[in-house]
Amino acid sequence: MRLLSLLLSVATGFSLSAQTGPVAVIENGNPIIRHKVVAKENWYSVARNFNLRPVEIASANGLGIDKPLSIGQSLDIPLTADNFAQADKPAADEAFIPVYHVVRQGEGLYRIGQMYNKVGSDAVKRMTNMPSDAIKPGMRLVVGYLKVKKSQSAFAGQAVTPPVTTAEPRLTSKPVAPVPAPAAPVNTPAPTTQVPPASKSEPVKPINPPASTPAQRSEQASALPSGTGFFTGLFIEQARAGQVVTVTGMGASFKSTSGWNDGKYYVLMNGVEPGTIVKITDAAAGATIYAKVLGDLPPIRENEGLHARLSNAAISKLGLPEGTHSLTFHWSK
Repeated sequence: MRLLSLLLSVATGFSLSAQTGPVAVIENGNPIIRHKVVAKENWYSVARNFNLRPVEIASANGLGIDKPLSIGQSLDIPLTADNFAQADKPAADEAFIPVYHVVRQGEGLYRIGQMYNKVGSDAVKRMTNMPSDAIKPGMRLVVGYLKVKKSQSAFAGQAVTPPVTTAEPRLTSKPVAPVPAPAAPVNTPAPTTQVPPASKSEPVKPINPPASTPAQRSEQASALPSGTGFFTGLFIEQARAGQVVTVTGMGASFKSTSGWNDGKYYVLMNGVEPGTIVKITDAAAGATIYAKVLGDLPPIRENEGLHARLSNAAISKLGLPEGTHSLTFHWSK
């Protein structure tokens, strides 16, 4: 019995530790994970665990990879589009590990969602599987998922299946039920008091369809030609509602599974509201795509001098190789 109790306590302890997962904090306005170096870890093993390059982690900590790590050393692990997801589905070789935020005094769901890529309160509730909006200090809320490679990361054993279904839901209202076709007239003898036949034969004046709503126009955007991307129509709508700003700057790419088949291109840019659609043009080739802003550029050394990072499918659609390129960006304020 003592042995059985011991085994049960060990199993319970393992289960609880597996449910804890990494905890995220906000540093300089960006989400990070603080990792303490343990025995036998080096820059490369830590990078594999968090699905980043060693130089990205070193840069985020103001260090060089030529200096070895020491046991107990604290490292800030940036959460970027490469290793952090909030609604995507993992690829076949990936695992999603819940990333938690520990609620502090005075924090609410809305504020917490805004801290992590400005997701809505409902997204935090859905990821955490919360039955209500009630939260209290010390509560652990899922704010996203650490996206790692199954074959490389020690965290892969803690993988879960995200409860969300799509990275970018279409911006449409509930579909309007189609108007049923009028039933075929029943041939019955007309009573003597029936309206004279002449009135029946008068043509019915056509009713002009109402102007399409923004939600309906957003739905129509998905049916536009795919050459420039899924978000082409949304850019047009935003441009009608605001003033278009044009900036030329250097752009590079980041890895993403989106866009290759669905034409959904994304961009990281500083100072542009997430959700904004940006028209991106390579003047040399005359190619254009439309991309949705996910958030700011991570403040790491590799991003110095860059105006934006585009998803690699967007760079490919522009006909550009990997590297930095001079691009023109248009968006509506």
